[in-house]
Amino acid sequence: RYTPLDTDARTIFLALYLEPAWLARLERAFMTCNRPGFFPRPGMVIGPTIRRRVRDLIVMLRAEDHDPSLISETIFTLAAEVMHGTAATGLIHDTVSQYGFSDYRIRRAIRMMHDIDAPLGLEQIAQRAGLSRPRFNQLFRACTGVSPGIYHASLRLEFAVNDLGIARRPINLVSDALGFSAQSNFTRFFQQHVGVVPSEFRRVAEALRNDGQQPESRAG
Repeated sequence: RYTPLDTDARTIFLALYLEPAWLARLERAFMTCNRPGFFPRPGMVIGPTIRRRVRDLIVMLRAEDHDPSLISETIFTLAAEVMHGTAATGLIHDTVSQYGFSDYRIRRAIRMMHDIDAPLGLEQIAQRAGLSRPRFNQLFRACTGVSPGIYHASLRLEFAVNDLGIARRPINLVSDALGFSAQSNFTRFFQQHVGVVPSEFRRVAEALRNDGQQPESRAG
């Protein structure tokens, strides 16, 4: 637990969203990073190497003449260091062998969760899997190592980040596609997990995309 000495000082939060496909391209050892149980614990000790890398990245991001390629390289390095520090070694090599989803009802539930085109709530998923909600929670955790709520939320968040930052779909359509009853509920969900509202996330993603597409200036 950290208590700041200067409560009036400005605080900078650096949040990295680790998208599975991006991590797989970063390093083949992370091919199974989207499998439950890949991270055996929710946190890690921040050592001097990672702390120094974070400071360097913050300096780059705040610089007016920052180099997008250097920033990308630093983010890649930082992500790799964090992943190696938190991921379960055995799962890096073979997640499937440990969490094979042997129960057909859990396999069916996971397929339903991945079907974003027909979003269902956890209560509906449990019913269609032929399980009571308490039994579903218990069996899901036994098979995957995480609760169905965490697994489901992670999938929805991954879809939302992709649609807002890459596909650039309207926020209300993303909210509807994920099965939220109101856009305000989606906004609250997104902000709780990412740290910013969807519109702000999209604005920053768009700015970074445009910045990376700027042609290099050449001395004439």
